[in-house]
Amino acid sequence: VAFLFSGKLIPRKQPLLLAEAARRLADRPDLALIVVGDGELRGEMERMLRPALGSRLIMPGFVNQGGLGRYYRAADAFVLPSTAETWGLVVNEAMHFGLPVVVSDGVGCRLDLVEDGRTGFVFGASDPDALARLMRRMIGEPALRAAMGEAAHARIQGFTAGRAVDALCGAI
Repeated sequence: VAFLFSGKLIPRKQPLLLAEAARRLADRPDLALIVVGDGELRGEMERMLRPALGSRLIMPGFVNQGGLGRYYRAADAFVLPSTAETWGLVVNEAMHFGLPVVVSDGVGCRLDLVEDGRTGFVFGASDPDALARLMRRMIGEPALRAAMGEAAHARIQGFTAGRAVDALCGAI
């Protein structure tokens, strides 16, 4: 099961929390982690995970918007552990690709997009144990993961630019 993180590798995004959770699951040979992005925590994240995951850790660095699709298609689930995220547009992108999402309660879009247990899971920010438990559950329950991915894709269909314009016009 390949988990994807896409974003800046900076403290607010908590990539080291994801690294800690993944390290706790390193005994699972069916776990892979794809980390798309760059930033000040890249080296530390790689030092934490390379010994535990080896080639199951994929870190391509910064990828232009046009090249992101291949990573979303390669993933089985998406993780955004940020402590504070006004929305988290990468969650929209992941759901568009039919990925179930695991987001912290610091990610703003969780209120509108993430139906806990249906389109993904929400965990307490800064809790690597909770994140590891949810990742382990996604690994161990492929039927649930697939159903959540389908539900995520269906859910995001209602979030389009046209609908946003209609809603704004209606509000005005």
